[in-house]
Amino acid sequence: MIKLVVKTLKLGDVEDPEVYLGAVAYDWFLTEHGAWVKEHSLDMVYNQNIDYTSYGYAFNITATFKDEDALIYKLKWSNVK
Repeated sequence: MIKLVVKTLKLGDVEDPEVYLGAVAYDWFLTEHGAWVKEHSLDMVYNQNIDYTSYGYAFNITATFKDEDALIYKLKWSNVK
């Protein structure tokens, strides 16, 4: 199993970032990239960080894949962040 950071979602300075993350993550899951990750990942977690450049928040979404799916992911979306 391989863990990869599959997406970084950035939010502005909001009062409750986890509530706003839900809407942004939902929009990402509707894209081809997000749907593929949701379908093929074994586990997904997010880590909240401060984005000092925008005084907001950055959420890194990390997914765990089987070795074969991780290879396909890297070939298909190696440049996406």
